[in-house]
Amino acid sequence: MKMHIASDLHQHSDKRRGPDTRLRPTEADVLLLAGDIDYVERVAERYARWPYDVLYVMGNHDIYHRLHEPAVARAIAATRGSRVKLLERSTVTYGTVRFHGCCLWTDFALVGDLADVMALNEMHGADYRCLRRADGQLLKPTDIRREHLLTVDWLQRSLARPFVGKHVVLSHHAPHRRSLNRAYGVNWASASFASDLSALMKPVSLWAHGHVHDFVDYKVKRCRVVCNAAGSAARPNDLFMSDFVVEI
Repeated sequence: MKMHIASDLHQHSDKRRGPDTRLRPTEADVLLLAGDIDYVERVAERYARWPYDVLYVMGNHDIYHRLHEPAVARAIAATRGSRVKLLERSTVTYGTVRFHGCCLWTDFALVGDLADVMALNEMHGADYRCLRRADGQLLKPTDIRREHLLTVDWLQRSLARPFVGKHVVLSHHAPHRRSLNRAYGVNWASASFASDLSALMKPVSLWAHGHVHDFVDYKVKRCRVVCNAAGSAARPNDLFMSDFVVEI
């Protein structure tokens, strides 16, 4: 199966309709959009005419200035029956390939003292000024960590379900420190980009993610981890490939 992979197109302020012009259809069976594409309720309309199926997971920017849970629920409902499928702790199977999709978030445990890292992220991170819970309150790192732990629990159970075929995980946040953008080094902010989920990778053939605004392609044992992030118009990723395809 051929998977066309991209993320971090950041079309949130793009008034033009349709897909990002940096992304070109290619010879593939499915397009994987690993988050930070556009506001969550607009992605299905933007990519409705893409020539092959689109699997999309939301990024943190995709729910800015929206109530998290209601916005996701409405977007999932809007994509039913559409060529675009929003995956949030959900799966879709094409023959012998099963996709497990989730935003993922992080546990903030990648570096340093957990309490200090969470406090620094809450103090300086834009997410904690722009993300809101269903009750209208701003999300806190404790909320994000809780979402992450719930997602990891779901993913463990999902990967353990009997299946004869290959597993692909699609997430926005990264599953390993090797995905971190080298331009920024490793510090307290790194913990908002990645968690160490190497223990989950044994049954996974491919893990595609976004968020780090870099191109990465490496293996953790037999699991291939990739990110093909375009970046915003103001800060583009020069390594982005419009027709990046992985076949399994």
